[in-house]
Amino acid sequence: MRRFVTVLLGLLVALTALDVTVSVRMAWADTANSNKSKTKKTVAVSKETVSHSKPSNLNSEEMAQKLFEEFVADWMKKLEHINVTNRSKPQIQAVEGGYSCCYINYGPDREFWIKRTDSPLTPFVGFLRYSEKTLQKYGKTQEEVLKDVGKVVAETPVTEIFRYTKGKWVY
Repeated sequence: MRRFVTVLLGLLVALTALDVTVSVRMAWADTANSNKSKTKKTVAVSKETVSHSKPSNLNSEEMAQKLFEEFVADWMKKLEHINVTNRSKPQIQAVEGGYSCCYINYGPDREFWIKRTDSPLTPFVGFLRYSEKTLQKYGKTQEEVLKDVGKVVAETPVTEIFRYTKGKWVY
């Protein structure tokens, strides 16, 4: 798992590196040993990252952490809307002895953190970990199924990785 995350981080950094431009630096170079005319010649080619005129404090770890906390809160709200939809539209099926339905529920448990990268374009990546639970409800009638609290029959840990680019968190 650690190797997978490392490979994913490398891929993420490599993809953001596509925003790198090549600039040609020109310098005056003496074309002859004498003091004759000097001509403009390409003497160096370098790669530079483009500054997007964002204030440097946007890349501070404190700022990135604060913005990631807000981002995670919004992300979990989106997942809660999915949970509400999943609970409101159960697909009830007849089973031996009654009825049953299953649905997926995300969270509410979560943990999150950020890590610094070597990329000036994506100085941080953020990790969000929560659980995807499969809940199953039973009842002798369909109405009883809807009233049942449900029982967790499967739980899968989910880790999502987000990038911090141009002063904001991106999925």
